[in-house]
Amino acid sequence: MIGASTPFFVCILGYIFFNTVYPWRVYATLVPIAGGAMISTYGEGNLSLFGFVLQLIATFSRGLKTVWQGYLLQGEEKLSSPNLLRYMAFDSAVILFVSAVLMEGSSFLSWMSSERPETYGFWYFALLLTVNPLSAYLANYTQFMLIQISNPLTFQVIGNTKGLINVICSIIVFRNEVTGIAALGYTITLLGVAWYTREQKRK
Repeated sequence: MIGASTPFFVCILGYIFFNTVYPWRVYATLVPIAGGAMISTYGEGNLSLFGFVLQLIATFSRGLKTVWQGYLLQGEEKLSSPNLLRYMAFDSAVILFVSAVLMEGSSFLSWMSSERPETYGFWYFALLLTVNPLSAYLANYTQFMLIQISNPLTFQVIGNTKGLINVICSIIVFRNEVTGIAALGYTITLLGVAWYTREQKRK
């Protein structure tokens, strides 16, 4: 629910760092976009104060990252999407490797020494090690391309819309049930996105 407010953080941080201002109608469209997503998750979980703070920090950081990516991809000395990804890759790999060793090292060793046939375990791990980084590369490259051809705010608006697509897929594939209030929230979000698209074309 808190993550749905990321577009607001993008607007605030974009103005603070780069004096980015959108028409007031664009700001107005964010109310149903974020509000609908919040309504759709109402009552689905309990959140402690500590969890709320962590969610708020994560949402702020996501907005900050998106704003700076937009600046690097669209600024005066703009980077191409592959170059930005290349600069980020090494640092990200080091951070994730150290984190994985510290938090999941023992579990990984236990998995590798389990009773599975040795060749199966090795090739299964090799497949995961190939598919996972490739998927991450494609996801990040697509994200950077989207930010480059549009703007950071549009990227986060699409991120809110992704929840609706996930729900539709879960209904079709897994036959999941959706509550009335969740359906109302997603409908409001969809209408907000349509309004946002209209205002962006007008701008």
